[in-house]
Amino acid sequence: MKIHSFSGCDDTAKKAPLRPLSDEEQTDLKKLSRSQSQSSASVMRAKAILAVALGADYTSAAQLVGLRCGDTVSKWVSRFNVEGLAALQPRHGGGAVVQYSEPEKQRILSEFQRQPERQKEGTATWSVATLQRALLQRALRQAPDGLTQISTYTIWQVLKEAGYSWQKSRSWLKTGQVKRIRKGKLVVVTDPDTVAKKLIERAYTQGQKLGLSVWCEDEAGPFGTAPYPGSNWQPVGKPTRQEHEYIRNGTAKLLTLFHPATVLQL
Repeated sequence: MKIHSFSGCDDTAKKAPLRPLSDEEQTDLKKLSRSQSQSSASVMRAKAILAVALGADYTSAAQLVGLRCGDTVSKWVSRFNVEGLAALQPRHGGGAVVQYSEPEKQRILSEFQRQPERQKEGTATWSVATLQRALLQRALRQAPDGLTQISTYTIWQVLKEAGYSWQKSRSWLKTGQVKRIRKGKLVVVTDPDTVAKKLIERAYTQGQKLGLSVWCEDEAGPFGTAPYPGSNWQPVGKPTRQEHEYIRNGTAKLLTLFHPATVLQL
């Protein structure tokens, strides 16, 4: 005889297992589970599915997001297995359905590709929240290309489908060249030793391929020879104490040996 709990949960029902997640899906689920701008319903789904992917049973995953039993998580998983990340968006619950056609999607992408005006819009790069605000403000000004009802999740979906992802910026430079301000003007300064440095760089890579053990030396500093706080084992409440004032005794440099092939440092 099947026993049902009074809470409405059927913990004896057979539940579909979660399919393996791709690396991209795992990354997106982690970002969404920590999001402060997405809807709470989408964040709950992301947290629950991540928990199941890490080995939690459906009941534990449900309790993690404030639910009493795993039936709901089971439904989320079944939908995720078919629809992927789109399953994190709650289904329509009544009322008029807002459908975004291709022109509206292009409008979102067009606004995204526009460089923000820092003074006016308060940002140098777009996030889904600032992009949503810009689209709503255009609608309030009765601009024909404004969108009156647009969620950050919809914007995120459109950008995702267009091949964009949220990433940290990285710095880059052209070998041997740096930009400097000289007499109030921006100039490009070229390192006269660029060619020699490129040869050294080639020696690191080519030497290893030829079977040579290639090492390089580097130094850091100078550092002031002042006492710095450290850590050690002491009785509770009785840390090692050092005087606040000290006598400076010159500087010191740190020399290191580096093996590029194994990233070993000595």
